[in-house]
Amino acid sequence: MYNQALMADAWLREAEEALKLVEDIENRVNNKNPSLQNHGNCVIDIAARSKLLDVGIKIDRLESLLRNPPSKPILTNEDIDYRWKMLSDMQLRIKALALRLYALPTSSRPGNSIHGNHNDMNKIITDNIQGRTDLYSECLEWVKDRICNF
Repeated sequence: MYNQALMADAWLREAEEALKLVEDIENRVNNKNPSLQNHGNCVIDIAARSKLLDVGIKIDRLESLLRNPPSKPILTNEDIDYRWKMLSDMQLRIKALALRLYALPTSSRPGNSIHGNHNDMNKIITDNIQGRTDLYSECLEWVKDRICNF
């Protein structure tokens, strides 16, 4: 039973770390200072992209653990469903962040000539991310409650 509790606890800790990374990336992307020179925003982009890769690895691990549960179930169906929702939320947020970091032209990537209104695209992406804030807070509270119970 002790090993099963540790496995569940490990998933929750990994999920909490991933959620913190996602929040950190969102803060970096949302708080880019337009008055910074190209170099300043480039450094922010590089740091955010690096963290994006880290959180992608964590999300892959979390998904793998959910897809390949132990032969003896240690979680209720409700817990598993909630974890899938948490994972799905993180994946959507990461996709939106990746779009902002890689698909949209920035001053730090000269030579991009994508046509269209970038402010509209940024607004759509930002609204998508902000719409997920409530679910994120709920997930974080759930994770904290579960960790405290172990």
